[in-house]
Amino acid sequence: MKQHFWVFILSVLCVLLGCATTTPSKVYLPTNSSEVMSFYRNGVPIGTLTSDSAVAMVSLEPSEVSGVKYMRLWLLYKNTSGSSLLLDPLKAVKLSYFSDKKSFPEVGPESPSSILAAIENQKAMDMIAETVGGTLQALSAEPTTVTGSHGEALKVNDTEAKRSAIANNTTSTLVSTALMYDMFKNSFNSGILRKNTVFPGESVNGYVYFPLPKHVSYSNDVIYIRPEQSTYNLLIETQTGAKTIEFTPADGE
Repeated sequence: MKQHFWVFILSVLCVLLGCATTTPSKVYLPTNSSEVMSFYRNGVPIGTLTSDSAVAMVSLEPSEVSGVKYMRLWLLYKNTSGSSLLLDPLKAVKLSYFSDKKSFPEVGPESPSSILAAIENQKAMDMIAETVGGTLQALSAEPTTVTGSHGEALKVNDTEAKRSAIANNTTSTLVSTALMYDMFKNSFNSGILRKNTVFPGESVNGYVYFPLPKHVSYSNDVIYIRPEQSTYNLLIETQTGAKTIEFTPADGE
């Protein structure tokens, strides 16, 4: 009888205090490919994509604004071409949703003005600086492994050495986490990403919101798809053509 009593007490305390769930939260990992490299630190997955005209960094997660559910994309776009680019997020990025049971039509972002009507832009800027900036800074503090011209593994610990390794063409591959952080620090933090002219060598970053697919039930309830049950294809238009990054849900930390 006493044992049952304590089991009951512990159950009540779990409800009141919020015991840790055995189901970890989901994160959305960019899939590595010949053009995409992904990193995961501090609970934030970040993917980098390189093309002939641009370098992009991305991170995807569920979000909610004024009761409406979205997949929120953080996008940094660096123009590495020789000409200026008018980057319009409404045209530059599209997102497709795929689940085991159904695929959904490709969707474009919510209008930045609609999001700005509900979110203070400074808060979005601060959030980017804290979450993404903190993650990239933590990554940049780690030694970088590079592969030398003869296949040897080397540890490069400071940003200048990494730049020299690239400039001297002594490496065939480079996990350039310090350079990623430099790129972030030198980019324009737009908060909510809007239309920007990006000059050669410059970069801009910010949030883009994609509406989650939904339907209205017979009882007029709005029912959204469950983000963790879908994979996502992000299409990014660059000056030299469209590039795709796939995101897959996985257990978080």
